[in-house]
Amino acid sequence: MDEIGGKYLFPVINVSHQISEQLFDVTHDEQIRMVQPAFQDMCRQAGQGPVILHRIAILFEPILHLDPFRLIVATANLTRLVVLWSGDYSGVQLTYAVPQHNHYRAWTVNNPDIRICRLT
Repeated sequence: MDEIGGKYLFPVINVSHQISEQLFDVTHDEQIRMVQPAFQDMCRQAGQGPVILHRIAILFEPILHLDPFRLIVATANLTRLVVLWSGDYSGVQLTYAVPQHNHYRAWTVNNPDIRICRLT
C-alpha cells in the first residue's frame, strides 16, 4: 500500500492503526465520542487528497456505534478519499464482510457522486 501511495505521491493511512492509537488510553464512552472526529481530522490532515485508506476494520467494530459508510461519505465531502474495502458491490448494494461476521454491514448506494470500482 505504501508503495502505491509513494509512486503516486498520495498519502496512505492505515485507519485501524491510527485510530486505535488515538483511542487506546480512553474510556469506552470517550472512544464513542472521539472516533468520528478523530477519523475526519486524520483524513483532513493528510491533505486534499486523494487520501488512500486501508485496513478500515476498526470502523466496523460494533462497540463504536458507527455507520462506517456514512462516516466515509461525509469525510469524502471534505477530502477526496480512495478506500480499500473488504466487501462486495453488486451495482446497487455495497457490503462489508460476510453475513455471518459481526462486522457485516450492507448499504444501498444510489448517489451518483460515489464512484465504486471493483479491483481484481
